[in-house]
Amino acid sequence: MSGLFTAIGGTLENGMSTYVTNVSSALSGALVPVVTTAVTIWVLAYGLAIVRGEAHEPVPAFAWRGLKMATVLAFALGSGLYQQEVVTAVNGATAGLAQTIQNAANTTGGGNPGCGSASGSSVTAASATSIYQTLDCYDQQVDLVLDAYSVKATHEGLSLAGIVAGIGDIVCGFVAALGGSIFLIVLAFEVVMARMLLDLVLGIGPIFIVCAAFAPTARFFEAWTAKVANYALLQILVAAFLGMALTAFSTELAPFQVTTAPPGSNAGALVAAGQAALEASAAWGAALGMFATAIFLAMVGWQLPAVASGLSGGATLSGFGAFVAGVASRRLATLIGRALTRGGNGPRPGGTIRDQTRSGGG
Repeated sequence: MSGLFTAIGGTLENGMSTYVTNVSSALSGALVPVVTTAVTIWVLAYGLAIVRGEAHEPVPAFAWRGLKMATVLAFALGSGLYQQEVVTAVNGATAGLAQTIQNAANTTGGGNPGCGSASGSSVTAASATSIYQTLDCYDQQVDLVLDAYSVKATHEGLSLAGIVAGIGDIVCGFVAALGGSIFLIVLAFEVVMARMLLDLVLGIGPIFIVCAAFAPTARFFEAWTAKVANYALLQILVAAFLGMALTAFSTELAPFQVTTAPPGSNAGALVAAGQAALEASAAWGAALGMFATAIFLAMVGWQLPAVASGLSGGATLSGFGAFVAGVASRRLATLIGRALTRGGNGPRPGGTIRDQTRSGGG
């Protein structure tokens, strides 16, 4: 999969590079006539309430509410104000926190001289090209491990025992490569998801900031703010987990001797060093250890969205799914009960009771 992450990530980055600016600017322009009409109606309604004697709010309080509304609408509809202030502040705070956490974790070098380390800003910056290149470098090292097992298999000999040992080496190589591939794919997915979701929410921000200007719709602004906090926190967690996970994964790659130099510099020498290391160690143990570590790290990374949602007070996708499933199951049970009742399995209405007694004549 050489260059896969850079190719896919670069394509997605090209689509996201100007998304927030273009979408939010277009929404701000489209909302101006709608908001102008809404504010006009609001002012007229308040004036009519004063004429009728229904307004109990003093004029200074109304003026203060109008000033707050004007300030909120200026952020939402002002030319470039939302993009320069709100979007820049969110991205700057996210990048700063992510880099601070990684610096405190002291992951310099990442335990992998061949690929270096992934900085927190590479996940939260305007472009994540460097993190995709780092993932591609680790992917190339995983390929070198697979090649080392393949070379070891070719040196097992043509005897029955050698053929069996060679097949075992090939299986070990595929097991190790499978675990590493799953781990790297999960990391790439988390990076792309965190970046795209935050950009998506920020792009439609002017709509929800306008909602904050009116009391009946203020709850939509609060929900949007919670989502921004959720996805910004997700970016921070992904950046922090990235350095920790790659450092842990590098400890599994180090025994194969493929982390001593960049994989593209001299792949043949690295494969030979890996094959020699496998000859002097338990090949099955190294492969299973790498697979188990990679799967465990992938499982931890998969929980990051739920952790971010829990910390920011949002609802996770699994919780929403359980709610929908519960509602659907109750609805289905009700429909089944009605069908059985109409099909004749339920109680039927009784007939009328008539007086059968007759008076006898004498």
